[in-house]
Amino acid sequence: MSTSPEGHELTERQDHPRGVRDPDPRGWGRRGLPAASCGASPRFAPQGLAASVDEPGIIRHSSGRQLLVGEPDNRLTARLARLADWLCRAGFDCRESTNIQGDIWFKLWGNLSMNPISLLTSATSDRILGDPLVRRLCVSMMEEAARIGAVLGLPGGGSIENMMGRIRALGSFKMSMLQDVERDRPIELDALLTVTHDIGLLAGVPTPFIDSVLGLARLRAASLGLLARAA
Repeated sequence: MSTSPEGHELTERQDHPRGVRDPDPRGWGRRGLPAASCGASPRFAPQGLAASVDEPGIIRHSSGRQLLVGEPDNRLTARLARLADWLCRAGFDCRESTNIQGDIWFKLWGNLSMNPISLLTSATSDRILGDPLVRRLCVSMMEEAARIGAVLGLPGGGSIENMMGRIRALGSFKMSMLQDVERDRPIELDALLTVTHDIGLLAGVPTPFIDSVLGLARLRAASLGLLARAA
């Protein structure tokens, strides 16, 4: 029996083909909440879309229009087709996904490094990618996350260089975590980085770069009074 830094029990799941330790070893959660009933609404995975929140209800679109939507159980349904059609008519390049979990993982993979680094440095995306040492740190964190994804059977979705190029193509913008800090809102540190750290523990994948940035980001968030309110 081992635990995460937050005290969660990580029990070895002997029947898992990859030997991944499972926080739900008896399967109660999976039986009680099957994929088909885990949330009634389709899931969204923005790809290559940059925007900022000026104030509640006011969203400023910067660049990109691609948006993926999918059902929790990855089926193509009539309601999903209607949703995609509505979003296309609203001006989005919206596509239906048959692997929305993989698409969400791909989105996380592209955000888990630059978001907390923007919290630590207050730098925009172009400055983060423009500094060779910081860019190397981003690459190292993404390499660790890619190894986690490989253990879990999640697709890589392209090379790191390709992902960096897609982010650079969006121009200069503030990452969402930096926007939250500037507006004194709860940061998404747990959703982006803590969860990746915990999944790395479950998968048995060392994540020294992710862990180091997570620790620094926690200290920064605590100094700003935002950590206790983080979701």
